[in-house]
Amino acid sequence: MSSLAKFALLSLILFKLWLLSAFSIEEVLSGHDDLLFLDLAQHIINGEWLGDYTKFTLIKGASYAIWIAMNFYIGLSLTVSQFFLYAVAGLLLVRQLSKLTLKAWWIVLFYAVYLFNPIIDLVLQRVIRDNIYISLTVLIVVGLIGIYYANSLKKSGAWAIFLGLVLGLFWLTREEGIWILPLLFLVLFYFVWVTYRQEHFSRLFFAKTLLFLSPLLILILFVHTIATINYHYYGVYVSVDFKSKEFLAAYGALARVGGLEQHPPYVPVPVPVRKAIYKVSPAFAELQSFLESDTWHGDTLFAKSSLCQFYPICGHDIYGGWFIWALRDAVSYKGYYQSAASATVYYQQLADEINLACDKQQLNCTSPRHTLTPLLYARDIPGILKATIRGFNRLLGLQIAQEYNLYYYGVVGTPQQNVYTITNNPIAVPDTNTKIIPKKPVLVFSGWLVNAGTPKKLFLQVNATTSNLEKFTYERQSSPDIAKHFNAEDNLYLNNTRFRLETECIEQCELGIYDNQTFLGAINISEIQSGKGYSSKNKLVYIHIDTIETQKQLETLENNRNIGYLSSIKVALLRNIAAAYSYIFPALAFIGLIAYLVSLRAAWLRKQISFLLVLNLGILAIIGTRLVLLAIIDTTSFPAINDVYMSPLYPLLILFAGLAVLDAYQGLKSHISPFSK
Repeated sequence: MSSLAKFALLSLILFKLWLLSAFSIEEVLSGHDDLLFLDLAQHIINGEWLGDYTKFTLIKGASYAIWIAMNFYIGLSLTVSQFFLYAVAGLLLVRQLSKLTLKAWWIVLFYAVYLFNPIIDLVLQRVIRDNIYISLTVLIVVGLIGIYYANSLKKSGAWAIFLGLVLGLFWLTREEGIWILPLLFLVLFYFVWVTYRQEHFSRLFFAKTLLFLSPLLILILFVHTIATINYHYYGVYVSVDFKSKEFLAAYGALARVGGLEQHPPYVPVPVPVRKAIYKVSPAFAELQSFLESDTWHGDTLFAKSSLCQFYPICGHDIYGGWFIWALRDAVSYKGYYQSAASATVYYQQLADEINLACDKQQLNCTSPRHTLTPLLYARDIPGILKATIRGFNRLLGLQIAQEYNLYYYGVVGTPQQNVYTITNNPIAVPDTNTKIIPKKPVLVFSGWLVNAGTPKKLFLQVNATTSNLEKFTYERQSSPDIAKHFNAEDNLYLNNTRFRLETECIEQCELGIYDNQTFLGAINISEIQSGKGYSSKNKLVYIHIDTIETQKQLETLENNRNIGYLSSIKVALLRNIAAAYSYIFPALAFIGLIAYLVSLRAAWLRKQISFLLVLNLGILAIIGTRLVLLAIIDTTSFPAINDVYMSPLYPLLILFAGLAVLDAYQGLKSHISPFSK
């Protein structure tokens, strides 16, 4: 690669990084995502692995928490390091492709299309694992290319080790890693097949075969290493709770009860089924008061109305993928998450009792299940097909220009200074140039919130009465007067318990009060008055509203805010680039498919299958596999056709188009034209 090409690639990276400096990380109140990863990373930084065992500790793979902790020690902004991971993945790819005597302009153009992919801008604003998942997906493709084009066994072995480590991180970043297997199996089988044709059953054949399979062995070793660490700290040999055989057995047993007539759409374990199970399973009966209560415990009430905003269904059952969280909430509420061992014993007992009742025909059951996969019925097929088509349309960029938005209203669920310390990242808060001024009428509440019984961290969030999370910002402020009132001047929480909350949601909204992830109560926003206090039934939780700023007062504050001229230029450029990709993605798909058909024709005439042809088939296979999986989830459980879940597919589409064109070009240069008879 020429010096000019290298300079062009570096310039593209620096320019994109300059554009990304227009925004900061958006703090999002999500105990299952952003705050969870920050909390786990904080424990790793403190040398405590993932901290004390709770219902949250092992719900997700450890890769992203490890990444955040490593980033803390490196000292880079989390946004910068995650962008660099994506950029470096692309550089490794074009470095491999440069060995194919490609024109420098082609490499630079390909990398520019890859680098300015707007999906990266969307996910980088949150502390979510998809930030590295996208790059790890690209690095898997890079590893496969590296193994094939290495000019020695030693270099192929180094790439195999690299691929194995990437696969380990990938597998423990998200739980649905199975979608990548078609690519791995196709390409690795191709490696073995080509080697057999060259070496037959020689010693070199077996040596190369072992090398090609070593990434899978390293992946297995990686997963078992994490499981061993978890066993040391928590007494359970699992990498992720959701993959433990006891939990899968319990969830599978619950989901197998009842037939089609008892399972309305999106409800894995409906009320009639739960009532039947309560009668035959003492373990499940322990959860009845929790699961059937109208009082909001953790995620349960949210689960009972969450699909109202997404689908034409609403009621008082526990819907879709939220049942799994409601179940864990209930088990935690009964005290079984005091240790991993007690939770494991409980889930196995629950599975045994339900399965025994099924065997005795005390319950109407399907065949035994040990999986989180939802039951599929014939009625789901049209929905899955529609969701798949919707996913393809979204992938082709037909919606990205309309939905692309650089700014969200963050909610602060943890002290801003603490988040800044862990991520080395500025946080999107009010009155800074990283937040667009709201155009809707806004209310601003100021006051203080305490738990007089046991002073500890509480926080607020705004919910619509349908229980979906509304946009708002929430920041804590210094409150030495509150600490002095409670004779606890040294208490860090009481010294930081005043708050300022800003929301657009004025009608049909509640101000929810939380202790960690537990809901303590709510006040209807329309009923809140300034200068008044509100307390819980036990009188321990108390919130006092000092002021409520009116729309007129806010208009004055808005006029004093300034997002900055330079930042506005960056925002405009990023949005224009995103709009362009709504045309680029369909063009890439069309060009890529045409080029792939040309390559197929050339392969047929040459009677020789190229590596790139197999690699591109694998990329197409995993794009289709993930889209179908997301369509099934979207049709049976919860909304899954969205930019975050689909984010790994956008760079894969770019890779497919570029590699297909390259393969077709090489075919056209061969002695046999793909268009000859």
